[in-house]
Amino acid sequence: MLKNILVFLDGGEESQRGLPAAVGLARLSDGRIRGLFVKKLELLEMGLLPASPELGGMPPVILDPEFLASLEAEKDKTALRLAEIFTAQVGSLADGLQVVRGDVIEELVQASHSADVVVMGRNRLARGDQSDWISDITRQVLKQSWAPILLPGHQPEDLFHGPFLLAYDGSLAANRTLRQMARLAFLAQVPLTILSVGNPDITTPRLEEARLYCKSYHLHLSLEAHEGKAIDVIQSFCNNRRFSLIGMGAHGHFKIKNLVLGSSAAKMLQNLAQGFLVCAR
Repeated sequence: MLKNILVFLDGGEESQRGLPAAVGLARLSDGRIRGLFVKKLELLEMGLLPASPELGGMPPVILDPEFLASLEAEKDKTALRLAEIFTAQVGSLADGLQVVRGDVIEELVQASHSADVVVMGRNRLARGDQSDWISDITRQVLKQSWAPILLPGHQPEDLFHGPFLLAYDGSLAANRTLRQMARLAFLAQVPLTILSVGNPDITTPRLEEARLYCKSYHLHLSLEAHEGKAIDVIQSFCNNRRFSLIGMGAHGHFKIKNLVLGSSAAKMLQNLAQGFLVCAR
């Protein structure tokens, strides 16, 4: 079960959407919530700006120690603010907010080793730039995380109200997502639809495999097979029905990797307000 819930907070409004989603999940699974804030280690903090063509090949510049101290103070201020927000929203379900220094992606991937699920923001809503709708941090963590990634939608409080959708292609990552989605649907007592895209000779055995796995959960289960281009079928299917959570593998036979991590993902995550559960490993 999803007992160990890790929420990544970066100080931005988007990442804080993960807190109500994590609380809802912890209540479903009787889990605990741990927060993580990474003080990003930058070249500026090392006191040097390396020479570069943009700087005209100038030698490194030694920065004012007071300026570096102000950067550190600002990060400490953010950490304190996040600790207050975390405590207020998570309450008795909290296992504390951990503050570490280092590379954000490396620290998040490392922390995922001791988590059952990682909750984090998926995009940069304030910028509205479609070419940058998924942050680089989210892209990299989706590829490397050892735990499933939960990306809350625009209404994180309703994430587990259902119904749920699983885009299923029979790949290893999709099978791992199947297991998590079946458990969540069982805990939340909501319907689960499993959608497979391809020719009938491919989708029929896939859906039978999924049905057999879900049988012991006694779910309100719907199996859907459609032909066409996977991304178009999935997006159309989601537009026509109201799912609160969409599950998919990060790597799959129908290039679900590109759907989640590539340029197509920006369009999907911009147009679909639902939350996503993504398994990479």
